[in-house]
Amino acid sequence: MGVWTSGQYGIDEGAICSLPCRCEGGDYSVIEDFEIGDFAREKIEITVNELKEEREAVRKLGLVG
Repeated sequence: MGVWTSGQYGIDEGAICSLPCRCEGGDYSVIEDFEIGDFAREKIEITVNELKEEREAVRKLGLVG
């Protein structure tokens, strides 16, 4: 589920990322003890780095603060 991160799984706080979540009663919580293998970790790092580059490009255009 795509959610605002708060540092889970080593992803920078404030990024919107897909994280493992549990939904119950209209609320959600991030599952923080989900084990991620090396292959998945590498793919997550690639994606997060792409998001950081995109965020910086948008900043340079003056579209966000």
